[in-house]
Amino acid sequence: MPNGDDKTRTRNPKRKWDDLDFGLFTDKVNPEELKHPRKMARTFRAKQKADAANQARKEAEALRARLALIPTPVPPGGGRGDGNFYLAFVKVGQGDCTVMTTPGGKVILIDCGTIATDNEDQQAYVTRVQGILTDRMFLGNADKLEILILTHPDQDHINQLEWVVPNNVKAHTVYHSLRLDKYLLAQAWVRSTVINEALIKRVDLGPDTSGKHKALLSGVAIQKADATNKIERLDADGGLTIVAEDDCTVTLVAAGVSNDYKEEGVVDEQHTNAASVVTLVEVHGKRILLCGDATFDTENYMIRSGMRDRLRRVDYINAPHHGSKRTSSSQSFVDHVRPREMVVVSAAFFGHTQHHLPSWPVVQRWAARFAADRRPADTTPHEMSVWDLTENRYNPTPRTVAQPVYSTGSHDTQYVVIRKPAAGGGAS
Repeated sequence: MPNGDDKTRTRNPKRKWDDLDFGLFTDKVNPEELKHPRKMARTFRAKQKADAANQARKEAEALRARLALIPTPVPPGGGRGDGNFYLAFVKVGQGDCTVMTTPGGKVILIDCGTIATDNEDQQAYVTRVQGILTDRMFLGNADKLEILILTHPDQDHINQLEWVVPNNVKAHTVYHSLRLDKYLLAQAWVRSTVINEALIKRVDLGPDTSGKHKALLSGVAIQKADATNKIERLDADGGLTIVAEDDCTVTLVAAGVSNDYKEEGVVDEQHTNAASVVTLVEVHGKRILLCGDATFDTENYMIRSGMRDRLRRVDYINAPHHGSKRTSSSQSFVDHVRPREMVVVSAAFFGHTQHHLPSWPVVQRWAARFAADRRPADTTPHEMSVWDLTENRYNPTPRTVAQPVYSTGSHDTQYVVIRKPAAGGGAS
């Protein structure tokens, strides 16, 4: 304890501003403020925060300029029912939307929603997305959507359906996970759009909370496929077949999986993400896995289910849960599916900052798998925006990726075309 003549100040542990080094900052404030350390501390912290925000804006503008130099993908052409398979991972900001056409001409839409449109106003967003859905590869002028799949009730997957699907289009069959009333406002649109409410079908495919396996369609046990009936039946591996053409099958491999994960404090209390409908497309010798917001639990179920062998070395995949490192893309799942190309459907960072997606550690995990499989030789190095934890905060960061990993936020809508095999040849 200093005596009365000792001018040394004893630090008060409650006065956190004692530890602040104002340094060169002191010549930028009113000298009177120096007489009030608490006020000085508040001013200093406010300036730190403003400087960080200003730096983030500069980084965003710089990355936006670089991404603007990336050519916008050109729709590949062709038309529905021409024997080729067409798919688009649609750029929807922070949300999800996938549309595809089978070789036989069936149009399937998986989700369509967003909670941020990358600084694009609503009308421009609707016009652009509707333009993709009505391209001649997909709906064209048709008024029939054969299948609508609602992976789960999160708004960023369903809240744009009534705006982007043309008013004259009717859905012939709807598959969804969990109860339909969880879909809030979207359920009214679904009921008004489907040709018959009996064709709105809840899918339960996977373990329940007790670990018991369930295979139900609208609450009724799903029968096994036979020679005369394959549609809406369980195939030999336990998947639910919803399309069966000569050289194309579409199979639901998970839906309604219960949630158990607690990773880094993240708990999906309503287990909506884990319950996501996951779809496998097998067409012209290629395989595409569409994961919705699948989580660690969903992934674990899939790679242990009867479908596991058909999920090895898929050709294309959309990253589960928008590339979240806290909930999905476990190393065991990445090593199992080992795709040829991956797309992350997520916002560009300057359009939405709440969820910090895609996560750089997840992109690295997939990229490392590609590198181990010697995939880089197929890919031109490209830049993408990711989020990384630096200086104790998430920062939007431009990264150069030399592997076939793409994001709609950085690279716009991504198209996949699998052409019918030429006589005596394979699919391209």
